[in-house]
Amino acid sequence: EQEMRAIEGLLRAGYLDQAFKRYKHLHETHRLKVSQYDRCIRFFGEFDSLRSGWMVYDDFCSDECYQEPQLSSHHTIMNIAAGRRDTAKLKEAYNRLHKSRFPPLLTTYKIYINALVEVGYVQDVESAIRDMEAREIKPDVFLLRSIMRMYAAKRSVKGVKACYNKMLLLGLKPDRTSYNMYINTIGRQESVEEAETAFKTMNASRNASIRPDVVTYNTIIRLQARNGRLDKAKQLYQEMIARRVAPNDVTFTILLNALCKGGDVRSATAAFDEMQKRGVEPNISHYNALLDMYLKRREHKRVFDTYLEVKRLGIRPDRRMYNLALTAYVRESMEVEALALFEDMKMMHIMPDKNAYALLMRLAPSGNAAAHTMMWFSRMEDEGVEIGEINYALVIEACLREGKIADAEHYAKHAQENRVKPRMRLAVALLRLAAEKQNIAKVETIGKAIIDNIPDWRVEQNEVETAITLLAEADFGSLALQLGKVLKAKNWMPSRGVRRILGRLEDGARVQTEEDVQPFIDLIDRFGAQKDTLRAKRAFNRLLSEGLKPSLSVYNALIRAYALSGEANLALATLEEMRSRGISPDEGSFRPIFLALVGAKKLDIAKKLLAEAKTAGIELVPGRSAPAATEHSSEHSDSGSPRADATTAAGNTPQAGGQNGADKHFTVLSDDGSDDDDDNDDDNTEVPRNTTTTPEGQNGAEASVSRGAIDHSELTAEALHDTSSLESQIGAKSHAEDPKTAAVDARSAHTVGRDEGADSIESNGSVSNISSPPQVVRGETSG
Repeated sequence: EQEMRAIEGLLRAGYLDQAFKRYKHLHETHRLKVSQYDRCIRFFGEFDSLRSGWMVYDDFCSDECYQEPQLSSHHTIMNIAAGRRDTAKLKEAYNRLHKSRFPPLLTTYKIYINALVEVGYVQDVESAIRDMEAREIKPDVFLLRSIMRMYAAKRSVKGVKACYNKMLLLGLKPDRTSYNMYINTIGRQESVEEAETAFKTMNASRNASIRPDVVTYNTIIRLQARNGRLDKAKQLYQEMIARRVAPNDVTFTILLNALCKGGDVRSATAAFDEMQKRGVEPNISHYNALLDMYLKRREHKRVFDTYLEVKRLGIRPDRRMYNLALTAYVRESMEVEALALFEDMKMMHIMPDKNAYALLMRLAPSGNAAAHTMMWFSRMEDEGVEIGEINYALVIEACLREGKIADAEHYAKHAQENRVKPRMRLAVALLRLAAEKQNIAKVETIGKAIIDNIPDWRVEQNEVETAITLLAEADFGSLALQLGKVLKAKNWMPSRGVRRILGRLEDGARVQTEEDVQPFIDLIDRFGAQKDTLRAKRAFNRLLSEGLKPSLSVYNALIRAYALSGEANLALATLEEMRSRGISPDEGSFRPIFLALVGAKKLDIAKKLLAEAKTAGIELVPGRSAPAATEHSSEHSDSGSPRADATTAAGNTPQAGGQNGADKHFTVLSDDGSDDDDDNDDDNTEVPRNTTTTPEGQNGAEASVSRGAIDHSELTAEALHDTSSLESQIGAKSHAEDPKTAAVDARSAHTVGRDEGADSIESNGSVSNISSPPQVVRGETSG
């Protein structure tokens, strides 16, 4: 015994080697008893390490030792192994106990199972429970509560129910902690009604130790709030106060979050005031709940005031508070304040996350959004911030808005390489990118992926409507209709354009006609005549957004608008887009671009376009060969109905135009309201644009650029130095190709006085004041 005391003293003093030498001497001389072996195991296990205690345990279990380990010896080493969370040593000691002549007791299983529960070894725990049942050892309420805690951590409703039912089956009374775990797990994962039943059982108990405490009330109030039962949550809070259960800060956090989520500002403010009256100090979670509510109600001033109040009280904001305040600054477009808040966040050693960077990406200035978002994206990479799908979606959307398809594709590949799992926002951005690239197969793949995953995604109405528009434009009507069902399921009222798209798709038998797109053609022509190409393009996009397919006439109208404004490059891009959609251009597509290129003195491109048109069988120089009589003109001739030459209104010979390539004509009313007849409809002679002739030796633009007067061999800068009438030439073409527009112009010109409608004609034959659509005044023509 003196030696044992000396060993303990050496261990406490830190002389581990001397203590172990004394123990080895006692062990080799066979002077230790069973209880002294147990003390050595405990001493070395506690003061030194599990390794030293295990060496003593090995000596005790060896055949050389004349003493036999008792049940207490196995329990001692198992407790040490459980405390050090060494499951390997724990299982080995457990197996040695089973091989000994001493049967395991309830204490043995409690030590073993509790240690396995801490590390979450479910299979080993279940095996030990079956071993207990085989030995007919009944677990107590504490062991079953420990196992229930493990199942609750794993969110296993089946395991929690099994432990709870076993308590009742064995006649054990669950304690308050067991009830709390059961209510929380069952209510969150399965049924709130079962949780309420257990809560009522606790309330009806006569045992004060089982009645609900603040944790129980917090649990049941949280469950009611999560299921949208705000009135029930308020009622439970009142019951809690009536039963003299004092609420804590967690209680008010749950209530504030629930009230703020429901938008009940009055009740949330009252709860915040009552919290302060009860002596509960508001923490950062309470202020975050208020900020979240103010943001949802767009009360940004109250957000700013609450944030400044937190700073004044000396409370250190967390990342969520910074993001909430930053959201308000971004919504108000307060760039300076937002950047200052961002820097303050970094000075407080709070690393901005992907959501903070996404907010700053939204602060992009108009016209430079792509460069702005790409800059913040690069900063995220440099600072090692995890890039989320929202960041990829924002940068891809910004690039697509500015037509930077290559950059958008680069970021899409970057997201794929980093294995970013797309959600709705990024999926819609990728869908738009595939639509811009005319990749129909990819559009279909992404559309199907959206429909398959949309039940698990958090989606916004505008994202679903954008996907519907893109899928309808790509001729995937069935996919668009399936997304339309999502809108109905969520009780979202679609916008007018989406309602039209879904209506057309549901009426699948109806075929799109030219009458459907004619209003858009009129809009594009009107804006083109005003040289407002931005609004003309918006009219074109509006056509797409309403689920209509652009026809040849629509593209020709857009080309005319670009050509009239001198934007030949955009006109050429429109021509390529038309071809990519499988629409073959006609003379009405080539001629405005050709005239715009000549007017801009881009002769090389004009020659190439002339060659392309000739290859397509379209002669842009009709002076060489008379245009073939079309079916439309022959019908008018056979029926004897009067028609006027198109050159009467536009100064051009009749040419094929429009979607079907038919010869377009319109009538010009004379002073007495009758139709003017032209007996020389089949004559290809050039009709002068006006009665004023150019001086001799001067190559006027009217003579050199008019239809039938241009030869590609004459395209030189000297011959085309005067191009002032190109706009009038294109404008005349834009009205001559549409009989409805030309007829309206002719009649409106007839009603306008000679002095108001006529353009001023200079002495050299060029036309000025070309700011309004061409009009016809009493038989005369003007550009």
